[in-house]
Amino acid sequence: MSLAITQLPDFPLGLKNGVGALHGCQLYVGLGSAGKRFFHLDLDAVSEGWKACEAFPGTARNDALMIADETGLWVFSGAGQPPESRSAQVLTDVYHYCVDSGRWDKVDTDIPVGLLGASGCEISSGKFAFFGGYNKAIFDSFVAKITSVDPDEEPEKHHALLVEFMSRKPEEYHWNQNVLQFDTASSMWHVLMENPFSANCGASLIQDGAKVILIDGEIKPGLRSTQVKQFTFHPFGEIEASTLPSITSQELEHEGVAGAYSGVLNNQYFVAGGAYFIGSQQRLRERQWYTHQGLTKHYNNQVWRFDGSRWIQAGELPVGSAYGVSITTDKGIVIVGGEDNKGNGLTHCYLMNWNN
Repeated sequence: MSLAITQLPDFPLGLKNGVGALHGCQLYVGLGSAGKRFFHLDLDAVSEGWKACEAFPGTARNDALMIADETGLWVFSGAGQPPESRSAQVLTDVYHYCVDSGRWDKVDTDIPVGLLGASGCEISSGKFAFFGGYNKAIFDSFVAKITSVDPDEEPEKHHALLVEFMSRKPEEYHWNQNVLQFDTASSMWHVLMENPFSANCGASLIQDGAKVILIDGEIKPGLRSTQVKQFTFHPFGEIEASTLPSITSQELEHEGVAGAYSGVLNNQYFVAGGAYFIGSQQRLRERQWYTHQGLTKHYNNQVWRFDGSRWIQAGELPVGSAYGVSITTDKGIVIVGGEDNKGNGLTHCYLMNWNN
């Protein structure tokens, strides 16, 4: 068996911190560094390239969450600056894109918690589950304070604000600790369960039937988790939470990854790329809570494969990157864009397969 990565048509512009989803054979990608723009690619006719969709009508945003269902595409939360705000904030709005009409509509609901950086998927028809997400009040307050201080005119004050915020323990950020459900028919929210693991943001989500797997992600800004969490949604509402072996079981120096690409190939789980700070786990062991202060941010190019019992390095991406879009399709895992080690949004689009 070997990893095969083939090129698909480049995305029309550099894309990072955006969203994507598959509806039928159409791959939809946008937001993030694409602003309000959205594009779609027909996976049955890739030679035709990416085509523009109607622009997103809401506030431009980074790190939102998109889920597809039979009716179309749903966009939740993200961080952006509404017209009436002087700084970016966690957004609590929801939008729906009807694939039949090609139109966006704002949904009459408000997200009850911050879902910036959260992970989510459809667990049954019209029922979406969400894991993690930034605390809106804490995020909004910090961003408002630090953007009000000019780092050139008041560097010491600006630095002090940053150090104070980044030096908090994970639990002091109060990220969303519940597994939430959204019902598309009623636009209502409720809590499914309390997450027994540390609240995550930027985790890679793999859906495998009734199982939802969350790989690594952050447990505070700059510090990654090294846990692989599994949630099994049983009939009649029971949810079983457990862990799978971690990549650290094969690579002791694994720092965890955030913003990695992931998916399923030949009934095996794959995770690729992602970003982390070299030395942050050692800082955690030393209880230095500003775990990434002065450290180098590394953009990973490794591809890992979980065969059901352990993680094995399966190959490498063409370039180390993170914070792009990855979607499992019947043709393979599609990877779109991402950020490289210079902070550039990438245009590349790959199809990843595991071949005999």
